[in-house]
Amino acid sequence: IQYTFVPFSFKSKEDQKKQLQLLARKNDPQNLLNWQDPFWVAENDLAIDKQFITELAQGQISEPVQVSGGFELFKLVQKREERVK
Repeated sequence: IQYTFVPFSFKSKEDQKKQLQLLARKNDPQNLLNWQDPFWVAENDLAIDKQFITELAQGQISEPVQVSGGFELFKLVQKREERVK
C-alpha cells in the first residue's frame, strides 16, 4: 500500500474532503497527492479501523479519512493472495 497525509487547508474541511474524494475516485490521474514509498502489510497487522484497505481493488485509492490535522488516504498498489503454509 501507499499512504499520504493531506493537512487541512484554508478551505473548509468539508470542501477539502470533497476535493480529495474526487481525486480518489479518479485515482489521482495527475499524481497531485504526495504518496510515500509503497510498503507491504499483512491483513492481520492492520488496525481494525484500517480494515477497509483490504476491500480496495488494485490501484484504487481509499476515501479520505479525517484525522487530527488533516486527512489520510491509502492506495492499494499490489495485493498478494493469502497462502497456507
